Amino acid sequence: MKNKSLLSLLILLVIAGVMIWAGFSFLSAKSHRPKTARPSSFSQENAPKQKKKVAEKVPLQSRGFIIPGLPNAFAQTIDADDQVDVLMTFEAQLKNGRKENVTVTLLQNIKVLDVGLEQPQRAGLTGPVGGNAYVVLALSPKDSQYLSVALTQGKLDLVLRQPGDEETDVMEIASLEKLFRE
Repeated sequence: MKNKSLLSLLILLVIAGVMIWAGFSFLSAKSHRPKTARPSSFSQENAPKQKKKVAEKVPLQSRGFIIPGLPNAFAQTIDADDQVDVLMTFEAQLKNGRKENVTVTLLQNIKVLDVGLEQPQRAGLTGPVGGNAYVVLALSPKDSQYLSVALTQGKLDLVLRQPGDEETDVMEIASLEKLFRE
């Protein structure tokens, strides 16, 4: 009987240790623990700055759409909180049966939530490898679906907007044929 009690106690201690290690708190939020003073060297200036999680930046009723595999120039040029237009270039079949590359403006005045360099998980390598960047855009659920389809059908480009420029225009499809006609 004594061995069973010790075994039960040992199992409970292991479970409690795992729960504490995983971040479980045994004290309720309303418990009255004595407050401890912070060390005098601790101040807001000395506190490590924690980057706000990207998901916390996504506005309500929006989605954080990640565009991976961009040239790293995007990460060096575009910053979080910038506004961009999203363009798509693809091969279109014209009325005369000819095929031609065309560009359409898919989305205008879109907020950039985050920009960074992709970091592939390769054994023995640390830091960015391959020079690919990613951009996270704040989109409506509907625009997220359209941009997802666009990613599979053509090449995307982001066009940086000047701060405060919120004007949107109906844009016609651009093609080399139209360029040389004008």
